[in-house]
Amino acid sequence: MNTSPNIHFENALIQLLKRYNCSKKERNRLKTVDLTKISKISHTEYGGFEEQTGAFLNDAMTNTFKIKIDYIDQETRAYKKLYLVPNTEEQEELIETIV
Repeated sequence: MNTSPNIHFENALIQLLKRYNCSKKERNRLKTVDLTKISKISHTEYGGFEEQTGAFLNDAMTNTFKIKIDYIDQETRAYKKLYLVPNTEEQEELIETIV
């Protein structure tokens, strides 16, 4: 059985993309990340990851995301983060209270 980190991250991403609706733009951004350069994938059902700091927040607020991928950029060798699936729960709750 092959248990390399690459297979692990690939399987995790396949499952996350089935679970969450990623836009075509997000999927294209994800294609630019080399699986061998991913160091961590984080995701949440509740709350979200703040784009500016990468911190996890308990509340799903605007400008937070469900998925955060930490990786090393191939060109610059810098650590970077990719955020996918923006939180819209705040907007959905607002719509539910209006209806």
